[in-house]
Amino acid sequence: MATKNQKGWVEPELVERLDALAARTNRSRGAYLRMALWAALPSLERMHWGGSPPTPPASPSL
Repeated sequence: MATKNQKGWVEPELVERLDALAARTNRSRGAYLRMALWAALPSLERMHWGGSPPTPPASPSL
């Protein structure tokens, strides 16, 4: 179920899947959202900037 602060920006199916994953692994939604962003950003940067992405800072420990 979507939480109040999401204001409909994320499809309910994604929220449900994220909640199920978080519950099964005893991690927060935020932890998985951060992991997903770190994983997706290099590809998005290549698609939209047409080259190598800038070197990111050290990945935070999740």
